[in-house]
Amino acid sequence: MSPRWYAIHSQPRKEAEAETHLARQGFEVWLPRIGRRVRKRGAWTLKVEPLFSRYLFLWVDPQAQDVSPVRSTRGVTDFVRVAGHPQPIPEGVIEGLKTLVDPTSGLHELSDGQAPTLTPGAAVEVRPRGALRGVKGGLSGSVRGSPGPDPAAHPRAAGGGEARSERAPGALI
Repeated sequence: MSPRWYAIHSQPRKEAEAETHLARQGFEVWLPRIGRRVRKRGAWTLKVEPLFSRYLFLWVDPQAQDVSPVRSTRGVTDFVRVAGHPQPIPEGVIEGLKTLVDPTSGLHELSDGQAPTLTPGAAVEVRPRGALRGVKGGLSGSVRGSPGPDPAAHPRAAGGGEARSERAPGALI
């Protein structure tokens, strides 16, 4: 059997720790990351986090290489298993994901075609926790300006209605 990619389930928020310790043991590991804009202390910053929360990928041939240390590696929970056996990722999946990594930043990038487009008349739904949860409306006016502290959309009435945005189309996360 030849080497294949396997999914590794990590402990919560320990993906990078698992990556480091697996690499120190000589395993080839890939942890895809994505940048996300977040507000921190009133300023927009780029937060780098795993693309798949609690998962990273290991290139290995379990029949030729001892994988027993993987389960006891710091940050690792176990292989993703089917019927008790590590399940390889189908060929081409990881290679396809790697083609979407920006060579400059090393981050997984979503193309413009994958990002939602907001246009006047588009349906929007508010998804915060609390009283506004599930309020639906439509986008009116134009989408313009730069990212700011205001929410992307706000309902005019609790039962629905119009919503406006002052953010640039690509600024919504």
